[in-house]
Amino acid sequence: MPLAKRIFGALLLLLSIAGLSYLGKGVSLRLNAAAPVSARKAGPPPASAPDSALNPWEQQTIQRLAALRYALYAYKSENGGYPDNLAALVPIYLPEIPPIKTGEKERFSAAVRYSSGDTLITNAGGWAYVNDRRDPGFGSVFINSYGRDSEGAQWFAR
Repeated sequence: MPLAKRIFGALLLLLSIAGLSYLGKGVSLRLNAAAPVSARKAGPPPASAPDSALNPWEQQTIQRLAALRYALYAYKSENGGYPDNLAALVPIYLPEIPPIKTGEKERFSAAVRYSSGDTLITNAGGWAYVNDRRDPGFGSVFINSYGRDSEGAQWFAR
């Protein structure tokens, strides 16, 4: 694997984990919540800087989603495609699958739901990853929750 790609991937990962949100400041891209999960395309992670109006744990969840998407993008850049499971990102692209929570009283979870299409989001918390290579959304990762953040945005639509 080329050294430059590995360094670039590591740099992106470090920047997203460190929470340097100025990279996407002012940009808030969100997936179309009306579109079925299978219709969403996998690709580079959206530039989504956490809003200051969000709670600290909500900001952390959004930053961890960005870190996971950057790790997937770096994996794809180096290997020519997305992995079949998120465990393939550890330890080269991420030290661990980052735990998240989507509610004030919930516990952090790093659980991953693997599926495709409309059955992907189950509201169980943790992550949802499209791992069916036939699905147009193969390689996409979402927050596995129908809940909403403090601004009213649905978690799975981020």
